[in-house]
Amino acid sequence: MGIAVILLIAVMLISVICIVYFGADCAGKINRGAAGAGVIYLLFPVLSGIILCIGAIGFDISSELNESYDALTTLSEMGIDFSKIIVYIIECVLAFPSFLLPCIGLIRMAVGSRKKSYDYDDEALRKLPVISAVIGTVFSAAVAVFVCFIAVNVLGYVVSGLLPMILFSIFIGLITFGIGFIIMAIVAPMYILAAGAYAVAVSLPSGICAAVCGLGFCTMEAVTIIFTIAFMRKLYKDNAISKKKAVIYSLLSALPAVNIISQLYMANKLKRSETL
Repeated sequence: MGIAVILLIAVMLISVICIVYFGADCAGKINRGAAGAGVIYLLFPVLSGIILCIGAIGFDISSELNESYDALTTLSEMGIDFSKIIVYIIECVLAFPSFLLPCIGLIRMAVGSRKKSYDYDDEALRKLPVISAVIGTVFSAAVAVFVCFIAVNVLGYVVSGLLPMILFSIFIGLITFGIGFIIMAIVAPMYILAAGAYAVAVSLPSGICAAVCGLGFCTMEAVTIIFTIAFMRKLYKDNAISKKKAVIYSLLSALPAVNIISQLYMANKLKRSETL
């Protein structure tokens, strides 16, 4: 529980710093055109995502459920410490600003960079969507890994539990001339339900990590897409790219890994456009 409280405080501090930073940005106290301004924004969701994933380990309640046969009893008798779940929910709520505000701040940077009234470092802004695309790809890869782990874990556990149950049911049914089938028809659903509860409990930490990484991925995707649209509009207006290519590369910016290549292409085109 002590670690959960430490993580809770860490997330709260990150969100508070993020809120203060965003407020300073809105008040014009931050040089929005500098290279570090956007990078700092990108750090907030990354740090919060890492902390939330570490905190999800505390949801490993499989040891409290013991055997799958005892899973439903343990759940019904409130044999699980739900206080850590409440703390984690509070932690997630407190972390939300560190995902939302950076997204808004970076979108403001992307939109403002196209206005001549603002002084922006074009070199820095060209790198930001590339960085967000890379981070988004890492988050999406993490989601895929966690989902695959859940699928393999649950499938392996359910199959290993159901196969002996089916064979046992057939054996009992044959030696009792069918009477055993009636008994197993009542027992089997209870076993399956208990096994399902245990499988969900075992997979809960990975499921939460997948959700957190998914949120980080969505944040980075939003930033990447908005930057791409803003820059493609500029390239199109400067006749540096055709309308068809602008649309294609804007769509490619939504694809993990592929958007890294499209961002590098866009950055190169922007650099050439600005030197002309």
